[in-house]
Amino acid sequence: MLLNNQISLKTYETVQEFVDEATHSLLLHEVQNTFLLLATQQALKEASPDFYCNAVWDSQDKFVFALFSLNNTMLYGSFLPKENAEAVNMALNDFIHAKAYVSLTFIHGFQPALSCMQNCLQTILKLKLVDPVWSYDNKQVEYSPEVLQLVQSPNIELKTGTEKDMPLLLKWTQGFQDDVLRNFDASMLPPVQEAVSGALKEQAIYLLYVDDLPVSMAWKRRPTFNGIAITLVYTPPSERKNNYGSVCTGMLTELLLKEFKFVTLFVTKHQNPEKNLYTSVGFKFLGEAGRLVVGI
Repeated sequence: MLLNNQISLKTYETVQEFVDEATHSLLLHEVQNTFLLLATQQALKEASPDFYCNAVWDSQDKFVFALFSLNNTMLYGSFLPKENAEAVNMALNDFIHAKAYVSLTFIHGFQPALSCMQNCLQTILKLKLVDPVWSYDNKQVEYSPEVLQLVQSPNIELKTGTEKDMPLLLKWTQGFQDDVLRNFDASMLPPVQEAVSGALKEQAIYLLYVDDLPVSMAWKRRPTFNGIAITLVYTPPSERKNNYGSVCTGMLTELLLKEFKFVTLFVTKHQNPEKNLYTSVGFKFLGEAGRLVVGI
């Protein structure tokens, strides 16, 4: 264990020990720590021998910051409520000393931790910031008047996608990637056919119908301890400017909140963080997230 006068670092020999000691603290900011938490669960499930994890604690044994590396390729930093370069550097210096970075492909985190991680690691790695996004959560749907009017319309219905919808879903999913992800790193995305087939099997795709015609789509993804995410919200060009994306997102959020305590989503940074189709159904801005890709 590394110590200074105010903080200390503990490196963990097993994922289970890290989970036992850090999960409670990580859940205090569950949305921002979602990917780290999911990585720990995946490592436990796979019993992967290739991992690295540590945590920084203050002098009162309160959690400050943590790192978790899955399969020695993906590094996740926990959420920092405020910048604390000292804690991040302490964690990363041990990560570097352990040579746990040699197979690293990307780093994920929320600001301000992500910038602190970049500043430390760019001394030994070539890094590029990709996929910067706004993060939101929703614990209670609050419709704007214009969206509420549509939701209450008798000709509006949200349905689970089925195999018969495959041609449409393939077209719309490709459309989403072309429209929304054109400036994003798509190297880790599965082929569209594979993604849609898998999501249909999990009953994770929802379609909004108006007068029995599909007009918008949304997927549910990444269930965690208390929440779940909405992704791939897509409305074809011919149906845009009708608030169908907001209606689809809002109705799916209401459905998911019957099972989960909160729903989250990411929004590309070119949108207004304070006013967009998601804020019109009650999503609240949480902060900025992104990825650092190694070797670009």
